[in-house]
Amino acid sequence: MRLLKRYVKNSCRLLSVSLVMVLCAVSFVCAAEVSEGQTAGNEVSQTVHWYDEAVNCVTEHGWMGMLEDGTFGAEKSMTRAMFVSALYEMDQEMETENEDLSVVPVGETDLPTESCGQSQDVDTEYSDLPGYSDLQDSVKPAKDLFGDVNGDEWFVPALEWAVEQKVINGINGNFCPDQTINREMMAVMIRRASSALSISSPADWSISIDYTDLEEVSDWAVDGIAFCAVYEIMSGNPDGSFAPKRELTRAEAAVILQRIDGLRQKADCAGC
Repeated sequence: MRLLKRYVKNSCRLLSVSLVMVLCAVSFVCAAEVSEGQTAGNEVSQTVHWYDEAVNCVTEHGWMGMLEDGTFGAEKSMTRAMFVSALYEMDQEMETENEDLSVVPVGETDLPTESCGQSQDVDTEYSDLPGYSDLQDSVKPAKDLFGDVNGDEWFVPALEWAVEQKVINGINGNFCPDQTINREMMAVMIRRASSALSISSPADWSISIDYTDLEEVSDWAVDGIAFCAVYEIMSGNPDGSFAPKRELTRAEAAVILQRIDGLRQKADCAGC
């Protein structure tokens, strides 16, 4: 009987040891799987995209923000309202910087002030642009200028700035804020905003554009496309086309805004 009890006790001990060894093995396998999953997740989060630098630039400056879902939405459409807002935010940032620079220290109020790369004649810059209308002759509330604007939309301050700066004329009496912006629309807006953003040169310029799809370019967009080609803000495709009607993503817009920023920084220091 004692031998039987001892055998049972020894068997229980062996069984306990076996269970511990099995549990340790399972824990090790699970830990290895978690570790591999974490590594894979880190690799995904560290993926480098061609637009990352530009997205960081525009978000850090506040020219573009995140969407409602908390992401930048790089591959989502860039609308007319979004791009006008981005140009407006760039201008507001410059205004703030200029105000900081214009503060004159006490005791130096008699010193002459100098401008750095600022255009002196905005109206003349735009008087001959295609699409110019009497719409911008006086600053009015956006709701009185565009049939599809109520006046309380998030983009209204930017839109009224764009009207004042002669960047926007509208489409058949509407602003069409949610319409995805295409390449020729963006080129024209950039051209018209160039003086406000200090990216235009006082010197005369000309360029011969020979895109293979020029017949698809709207007459009112030729000047804007040529301007963007001169300053290398927007260029043609590898096949020699410009694709004026191709719609742009938020990532592509971010890259273009970054290029504009580089040009305006050069203009700010021109002649200093």
